[in-house]
Amino acid sequence: MNSNIRGEAKYEYKDLRSFEFVFILLLLHKVLGISDMLCQALQLKSQDILKAMNLVSTTKMLLQKLGESEWDTFLESIVPFCERYKIDVPNMNARHMEGTKCSCQQKDNITVEHYYHFSIFIAVIDYQLIELNNRFPGQTIELLTLSMALSPINVFNSFDVDEIFTLANKFYSEDFSKNDIEDLRRQLKIGCSWLFGISEFGFSFGIMSTFSWNKKVRAIHFD
Repeated sequence: MNSNIRGEAKYEYKDLRSFEFVFILLLLHKVLGISDMLCQALQLKSQDILKAMNLVSTTKMLLQKLGESEWDTFLESIVPFCERYKIDVPNMNARHMEGTKCSCQQKDNITVEHYYHFSIFIAVIDYQLIELNNRFPGQTIELLTLSMALSPINVFNSFDVDEIFTLANKFYSEDFSKNDIEDLRRQLKIGCSWLFGISEFGFSFGIMSTFSWNKKVRAIHFD
């Protein structure tokens, strides 16, 4: 092993034992732990859309809670880890120094705690929330959740007149005339009575084929 390789290995080892490396590693472990159940649900390719959408909302809520009220708890949890592996913990009240720590290189007069809190902790959480919001905007979540009212699973057990009416009125208003929309709720109630009335006799159901709403739903994937 030549001197260059030894020098590089020594530098990498020093980084691995730095407080910043440990901080980022444990933060990613925390954030990915929150989103793990959602990732598993999405791998099922919409087999349970309602569960997946609920997990999206729950994941967002937990990430927001982490960023808004769990900074002190998270920071305190890192100290025992560092003490166990003899990793130096910086003075959080000291001034944060960039680069070679020369005064002329410093752009902002911030503390070490401010740097870890906002430049890393909040930045990572915000990035994860932005990714979730971009992939699952509120309108998409609402559309998929309402569409579950048309699911044939368990003999249309999720059939809900109010949700189907909202789905048609809010997302598919162009597919219905004004008179159709006004008459839809009454027709849905009649259809609901018919649907569950004949289910006792084991008949098959064709109600889904009478609606074109699920065309847009099928166009939405988790890929």
